[in-house]
Amino acid sequence: MAQARWGRILVNRRPFEDYFPRETLRMIIAQPLQLTNTFGTFDATINVGGGGPTGQAGAVRHGIARALLEFDVNLRPTLKRAGLLTRDPRMRERKKYGQPGARSKFQYSSGRRHASRRGGGGERIHGGGSPSSALRAPEAAADRGDLGASGRRAARQGLSAPPGLSSLVFSDLDAARLSDEADLVFLALPHMESQRAVPVLRQRGRKVIDLSADYRLRDRSLYATWYKADHIDAAGLGEAVYGMPELHRKDLVGASLVANPGCYAMGSILATAPLLKSGLGRVEGIVVDGKSGVTGAGAQGRKIDPMYLFTEANENVQAYGIATHRHTPEMEQELSALAGRPVVLGFTPHLVPLNRGIFTTASVPLAKSASTADLLALYREFYAGEPFVRVLPEGERPTTRSVVGSNFCDVAVVSDPRTGRAVCVSALDNLGKGGSANGIQNLNIMMGWDERTGLEAPPVYP
Repeated sequence: MAQARWGRILVNRRPFEDYFPRETLRMIIAQPLQLTNTFGTFDATINVGGGGPTGQAGAVRHGIARALLEFDVNLRPTLKRAGLLTRDPRMRERKKYGQPGARSKFQYSSGRRHASRRGGGGERIHGGGSPSSALRAPEAAADRGDLGASGRRAARQGLSAPPGLSSLVFSDLDAARLSDEADLVFLALPHMESQRAVPVLRQRGRKVIDLSADYRLRDRSLYATWYKADHIDAAGLGEAVYGMPELHRKDLVGASLVANPGCYAMGSILATAPLLKSGLGRVEGIVVDGKSGVTGAGAQGRKIDPMYLFTEANENVQAYGIATHRHTPEMEQELSALAGRPVVLGFTPHLVPLNRGIFTTASVPLAKSASTADLLALYREFYAGEPFVRVLPEGERPTTRSVVGSNFCDVAVVSDPRTGRAVCVSALDNLGKGGSANGIQNLNIMMGWDERTGLEAPPVYP
């Protein structure tokens, strides 16, 4: 590597853009140069062999970081904070697990920032799970502690950190180690995996926000019915708080284990809760229709299913999980608690050609006649003071475009006197209010911070 005029990077005698055609791999290689503001300053000639493309990209990045120190030792703190001066992680894995076990476990990624940067209280925060399901978490927590993400996909595919989080590097998910490094942990693991890590974390006095379904259902037997697996952490299940601030804010204060709701459940419950709580909505005959973009329809890049292919999903609408979707028992559980008696509803989800967004239409039979104005007054009273639920005026309708990239849920309700029903509509971002952003809202409440911290950015529009 030598200082020069052109800023060219050659890998095995080829421009690195040609050698690594995938954008994510080029981002990996450029990371040390971008972090040190030296991109385009050096010519680099690198020879690399063995392994797959992701492993080679990591090796090139490691070599560039080391070479930068030869020119300026003052770059060490920046590169070290980003985790770019550590030993080759593959060698660490081989030493720890033996060659056959290298990269066979969940991966954990950590990017450290000091808790005192904005006067934080010294709390340390980690996140475990797929980066795509926890993108919102750093926004509120970045200046309060340690950040990270983990997932099987990262281990299997060698994924790099998402854009904007380039300081994150993957390492093994170890609940015991996490308890030494963090006061609170976000978990976004595949269903029925969090229940293995949560007991370890809680035994060591750590708080957990779980974005999977593992602690959402109070009735332990429902996991065998809906998730085809037994629940092994009865103690945690008994103490977990369902993480919907609009219904359980008081219980969230000081909670040690919070179960973040499913995206469909969030939209459906917020759309109908005022009716069930007031008794104006009947518990029989409720029908819920949900529409989700591909990031919220259970794909997450893990399923090999034709329905998630671009050629199938684009310009197409299709129902899935008919009468079997796993968010159904969440809806029934929370609405039953509001109504004070069992609620059984029909729910049908649909995949629509959107990247993100959940649009819910619920039809609820009314116990007595009520006008649209009456229903809106009921909703405004129920959600009065809620920072992230917006009850729209009569005549206005929710749209997914109005909430994308935010923690807002827009709600509308219309009376249908001909059928004696209320038509309840909601829109939210499945990765926002239906996912990680709501997790941040729960975090803020649990820790006694301003509930809106990190979540006040407006939706991305258009």
